[in-house]
Amino acid sequence: MDDAILSLALRDAFPTTVFYPSGRPLTAPRLELCRTIPECGSSVVTAYAPAPGWQPEFEEYKDNPRWYVIRNPPRRYLHYSRTSWFWGSWEPAHWAFDLPTPEFGTISTNYDPNDAEQRAFVNGVWKIISKLATNRMKSGISKDRVVLSENVGGGMIWAGHNLLKWCALKPGRMIDGSHLPCDDWKFPETPWYRDLHARAVAMFGPEFGGAPEK
Repeated sequence: MDDAILSLALRDAFPTTVFYPSGRPLTAPRLELCRTIPECGSSVVTAYAPAPGWQPEFEEYKDNPRWYVIRNPPRRYLHYSRTSWFWGSWEPAHWAFDLPTPEFGTISTNYDPNDAEQRAFVNGVWKIISKLATNRMKSGISKDRVVLSENVGGGMIWAGHNLLKWCALKPGRMIDGSHLPCDDWKFPETPWYRDLHARAVAMFGPEFGGAPEK
């Protein structure tokens, strides 16, 4: 659900934004463009925010002529390796958290800081993420009832509010096996967030998200 909401927020801020499943090779000179990240059905997604009227041009991948690459990729983009779910290992173990636990992904881009358009895009994305997620959490070991830190802020791991809500519903749930919502965390109730959430629910249904089948 957090991915769906992020998709809508990006499209609102940058109306030309499109998403495609970049975690698989292009075996034909065309893109499977999607409206949202979840609709890509891929663990790796690229978001493009091209200039109006942009059309992709393709060329053969030099190391494999059966694959294609985009010759004219937009200068504004995000590369997103999405959150995955850890279900344990093949070895018997007593985990300090309930399985599954959502493992962190990554969002990245390259840009020229002297390019005003690219800089504005990156700043705009950070502004969106800071409203849809937080890096202020606490860490602990749940089965030992040990809280290692009550309030960790400024870290590299950000959690979307729907994921924090999922985590808060059951005491043994943790994010990446170590992170928990702060005691004073609250689900956002701003009109902007409520609108995004309602639109995402209208697209995917109220039960969308959460851990998939093992």
